[in-house]
Amino acid sequence: MPTRKMILIFLGPPASGKGTQAEILGKNLDIPVISMGELLRYECNHHSKIGEKIKEYLKKGELVPDDIVQNILLRRLEKKDTKKGFILDGFPRRIKQVHYLENIKKIFLSSSDLLIVFYIKVSDQEAKARVIDRRVCECGAAYHLKYNPPKRRGICDVCGKKIYRRSDDDPKVVSKRLRDFHRRIKPIVDYFSRQGVLVEIDGEKKIEEVQEELKNRLNEILNSA
Repeated sequence: MPTRKMILIFLGPPASGKGTQAEILGKNLDIPVISMGELLRYECNHHSKIGEKIKEYLKKGELVPDDIVQNILLRRLEKKDTKKGFILDGFPRRIKQVHYLENIKKIFLSSSDLLIVFYIKVSDQEAKARVIDRRVCECGAAYHLKYNPPKRRGICDVCGKKIYRRSDDDPKVVSKRLRDFHRRIKPIVDYFSRQGVLVEIDGEKKIEEVQEELKNRLNEILNSA
């Protein structure tokens, strides 16, 4: 396990598998995976005042305003389990949030620590095909009816509740999300590329193959740094 603290960021279009890959790598590194999507959905499912506002944005496939995102994220990062590092899944999603990330780096990283950005790439056609069978549970568990189905049809393995399709996984909403993603991702990718911290990964391979590539690329960086 790395001795230096790390912030790992996973970028990718909807259904790229970045969440799955982040979870696997997080367990291997023994650092928490912080999913911006899960943090927002937690607020929605618990019917908080801010959660009701978030629901309206998610239903339309729109991004939640930066001030809401930043406050929720910082609250999560202040927990004790982030001391050795953490993985961010779904943040930043637009170039303005990159500047907020710079503040996070100043708070959580020293000059000897690492920031690495993994960009999981899949085609729009592949992303749409994956979304059709994607399901989630209120407890945070995620499934895919083809690649990662629950043991009992329609029932979460973890808590026993019914699984469901997220409102933002509706095919029409996904098409809009993909258009928005491509518009937003280029300046973010360009920024991290200029910083020399961007690592592109082919996300259309099998889960195990993608994870192996992630580990190999991470080890290369650690050995050369």
